[in-house]
Amino acid sequence: MPFIHMENAANTWARQLLIALDENPAIHAALDYCGTMFGGDPGTGYRLVHCAVSAASSVIPPPVDNVDTLIPDSPVHKPQTLRYRRLFDRGSAILKSHGIQPKNIATSVIPSLQQVSSALLVEADTSLADAIVVARRGIGYFGEMILGSVSASLFRDVPSTPLWIIDGTVSDKNILIGVDGSIHSLRAVDHVAHMLKDRRDIKIHLYHCAAFLAPEVVCTLERFYEQWDKTWCDTHLAGDGCLFGGPAQLLRDAGIAPEQVVVLPQTKRLEESTSIIAQARKNRCGTIVVGRRGPSVAKGFFGGVSNRTIRQTQNMAVWVVS
Repeated sequence: MPFIHMENAANTWARQLLIALDENPAIHAALDYCGTMFGGDPGTGYRLVHCAVSAASSVIPPPVDNVDTLIPDSPVHKPQTLRYRRLFDRGSAILKSHGIQPKNIATSVIPSLQQVSSALLVEADTSLADAIVVARRGIGYFGEMILGSVSASLFRDVPSTPLWIIDGTVSDKNILIGVDGSIHSLRAVDHVAHMLKDRRDIKIHLYHCAAFLAPEVVCTLERFYEQWDKTWCDTHLAGDGCLFGGPAQLLRDAGIAPEQVVVLPQTKRLEESTSIIAQARKNRCGTIVVGRRGPSVAKGFFGGVSNRTIRQTQNMAVWVVS
């Protein structure tokens, strides 16, 4: 999908955040969050993107395949350019206030007749972004059901790119990762290891909460061989290593010091997401990271753990890794 670059377009960063900008003030807190978490890392790039979606998108259904769709792009008219420039200037100024250099910031407008979420997914795939960053508008779960929102649409689309949903002002840099011994949670740990490689200023908590009557975690190594080296899996995931041992080793392999990784006591609760949020607040973690099970996995009436966690968080960030 063609897009219009408004500033630096270099893509030489070790990590890249695709940040969706619009006129809603909630995005300012999301930009502050990104600046606070990664402002001291010269290897992180910030691609600020605004989707200029035509009103016709409200009557055109989203394509089955976002990349190969035949839906035409919508042109960006010249009178709108100044408004986009102001939008990007405000966003860039927030990032620069955290010490981020202009060379690490790229901005672009995506003209499209598709829905915003569909356009963002295509851009994330095209630019090889490490995460899509969106701000919640604070209208609540039922408001999202009625009015719709970019974050809700992206979550429903199950993007292959990790999705970061920022709600309000996040004051703590520490991270809590919900682990359950599955390949999905190990992918979540792997994402954190990549994003925080060689960092020394953030503490990472590993937490497992099992629902009542849930079976004990059984590590089936063959499930992990396709994504991680067999020798590494046999060494670090054997026994019950897929629950805490393997995740902790992934973080150490990324240059994160052992003393920065905290394994919290396991618990059993009626509702896992509530316990995950409570542990995050107790341990001063502003970010919760969860691995999302695929759509083929059965979930309860109220949805999966990642869905329920997003609904309940306030002034926190949730990273969802599919």
